[in-house]
Amino acid sequence: MRHERFQAGAADQPTLLLLHGTGGTEDDLMPIGHFLAPRANLLSLRGQVTTQGRTQFFASSADAAASETQVSWLAETVQARCGQYQLNPQMVIPVGYSNGADFALAALGVASPFPAAVLLHPTTPLPLKLQLAGKALWASHGTHDDKVSAGNFADLTQQIRASGGQLTVFQHDQRHNLNITELRQAKAWLTHFMEVTQ
Repeated sequence: MRHERFQAGAADQPTLLLLHGTGGTEDDLMPIGHFLAPRANLLSLRGQVTTQGRTQFFASSADAAASETQVSWLAETVQARCGQYQLNPQMVIPVGYSNGADFALAALGVASPFPAAVLLHPTTPLPLKLQLAGKALWASHGTHDDKVSAGNFADLTQQIRASGGQLTVFQHDQRHNLNITELRQAKAWLTHFMEVTQ
């Protein structure tokens, strides 16, 4: 049984690849994807890893080999769905929250055709050598986040920039929760990115 959802958008629009946070499902980010890009295709997947009964894309303790295995699964799945739904694989934009944001970054940074990513509350630097030259990224962080320290987020942004990524950061005074202010900022950034690349 496939744990995924697909919603077709306009033919000339990109596809948002939606990646949930720890304990989530393929349903979680569908409303957010529609908010960020109402005319886009939406492809939402469920993580394959279970840690203490909670679904993830990879465990927080995953090493490079385990991370690369999951990224390979994602790449194969996306390639298959692009063929099935007649989507342009070079216009797939990962949008991830928390653990899904970490996975979105991994997918973008390991020899993928994806041009950009939206990282909602990414948690930690990855144990991977990222290749982000020419890639555009938007990342959010709450200054009162009880799961992601300011130091961890700073280390992550340094990893992205050192790997060649063009990073835009949005910080707010909330915690690990998603909020309408950051979603509006993410939407504005994504709308501009899609306009200048089409």
